Amino acid sequence: APDVLHRHIKSITDSSAKHLHFQAPEIDDELNQITTAVDIYSLGMVTLE
Repeated sequence: APDVLHRHIKSITDSSAKHLHFQAPEIDDELNQITTAVDIYSLGMVTLE
């Protein structure tokens, strides 16, 4: 991926937990096998809203 994409990555904090309905189910998975599909899920949820 281009370096430009890596400069704008954000992570969730406790204060942003109010938006968890946009969170993919894999985030809570104990195996932590998170892929780019998580981003696609979140984009779909935001688009649906």
